[in-house]
Amino acid sequence: MDARRIEAHPRGGCPNAGQDDRVEHEEFAIYMPQMRRLGLRTAEMHKALATPTADPKFKAEMLSYDDVCEAADAARILAERAFARLKTNAANTSDDKRAAAERLLAGGKSALL
Repeated sequence: MDARRIEAHPRGGCPNAGQDDRVEHEEFAIYMPQMRRLGLRTAEMHKALATPTADPKFKAEMLSYDDVCEAADAARILAERAFARLKTNAANTSDDKRAAAERLLAGGKSALL
């Protein structure tokens, strides 16, 4: 999506914003305003970074396939560490939080795809 389309969108940059604001798990509903704000700020940051400039400090750089693979591998490692920590900590928490952790852990590797 280019900056012109972001500027033109009535919801401020997210083409799907507001189309499906349902929250699958009620416990996450409280975070919706912050998630929306984070999405908006992320879109604004991408728009700013996509603006052409002569300043070499802010000039766009090519992203290679290897760069993407490296980032994906790093994200997977972080997710695996987070799941391991969740598994360890779930045993020492309240019943409702333990149940939520177990539901997430039950997804296994599919949660990392």
